[in-house]
Amino acid sequence: MGTVISLEVSGMELDWSKNSLGIDHGGLFQSADHHVKPLNEDQIEEGEDFDTPDGILCRTVLRKPLGQVAYRLELLGFTLENIRYEYELMAKDSIEYQEEFNESCPEYAKPISNMMSFDEFVNFIKSVNISELNDDYISLKDRVKERELIMGRFNNDELLNRIPQYDNTFDNAWSEKSAFGALVSILHPYSVMRLLAENPNNHNEFVTWDYGDLVSAGYANIKDIQVNARRRDKFLIATEGSTDSNVIKYALHLLRPDIEDFFHFIDMSEGYPFTGSGNLVKFAAGLVKIDIQNLIVFVLDNDCEGIEAYDKIRKLALPHNISCMHLPDLPHFNQFPAIGPHGVTYENINGRAVAIECYLDLRFSDYDEAKIRWSNYKKESDAYQGALENKDYYTKKFMKLKPGSKDFSNYDFAKLAIVLDELIKACSKISSEIRKNEVDVQYPD
Repeated sequence: MGTVISLEVSGMELDWSKNSLGIDHGGLFQSADHHVKPLNEDQIEEGEDFDTPDGILCRTVLRKPLGQVAYRLELLGFTLENIRYEYELMAKDSIEYQEEFNESCPEYAKPISNMMSFDEFVNFIKSVNISELNDDYISLKDRVKERELIMGRFNNDELLNRIPQYDNTFDNAWSEKSAFGALVSILHPYSVMRLLAENPNNHNEFVTWDYGDLVSAGYANIKDIQVNARRRDKFLIATEGSTDSNVIKYALHLLRPDIEDFFHFIDMSEGYPFTGSGNLVKFAAGLVKIDIQNLIVFVLDNDCEGIEAYDKIRKLALPHNISCMHLPDLPHFNQFPAIGPHGVTYENINGRAVAIECYLDLRFSDYDEAKIRWSNYKKESDAYQGALENKDYYTKKFMKLKPGSKDFSNYDFAKLAIVLDELIKACSKISSEIRKNEVDVQYPD
């Protein structure tokens, strides 16, 4: 029969391989996702190696909650927009195939039903809580009764016939849960998982890559099981200076540890020649000219110089693997205290004086109200550039935060969370374009 390695969601198989690792799913997981899975004695075959901590028969698997995997899928390009594109191409392909079949084999012709729209398909998937599906193995002599029990709640033939590539035989289904898996597994396994995550009730269900049988049977070495984002899927984040990089990197570690391995930052500690917005523009221009293949996002400040550099980089005809963003405008900055020739005034500092420090918790301080100070006039922007007073103080306070501490519990991360959301969106846009090209190859015109 062979040894099977499977990718599952709550026990529902979405992908499998026999006697080999097959598709590498390790990038969905991180180091902390290795999990010891207890086994019954009847699950151990003669001659297999297996772990026995404290005398318990077990194997190691990788598993992670679906809600966390969904964010990793977005960074791999499996966005709802791309999945819609994949679904519609697949549905179109299915219709064309059936039309050709009907024409060549009229005696076996089948009616071409009104196929589900993508939105209908998503709603069908969203309506199901995976944990509520029966996963008991069903095997009866009465094949009609067996099929009825396996189908369970999925017994609306009129509805099911509208699913592209629907096959009502269900020869490979043995339970209600496996039947549902057969119904929805008409797209890439990652697309299916992303759609399953549209139902919040499924977020705590585990995505599991069960490689244990393969290792214990000797078909693979535990060293072959690699986790974390692959190099080709990582995003290089280029910023104006070391403070920007350090704050964003630490914010990812504190707020989004489930995806922090997708990002790496340029080491600015020694001899980095591209600090400042002007030099970052030159850096971007150079990378475009040499046609670098890395995934790169330039992050500019939301001040006069940053916006000016952002506009220049955007005009470089960036390739699909390079993107550029500036720190986001926020209503919080519409009426911000600023020190200038006329004393303290409350002004809109978006696009004029917002650097990464402004997104920190400025109330978390021994100073009075945080203020920016206007400095030099920027002719191109027809505005004064400004900077936060005591900005190093706020940065140091942030970098000392430790999860679980009182300071961490009381810290306001709301503005930083928005920065990370915008960064993730920019990165997903890059990977989405790459994934779209892969779909085009799968469904050529």
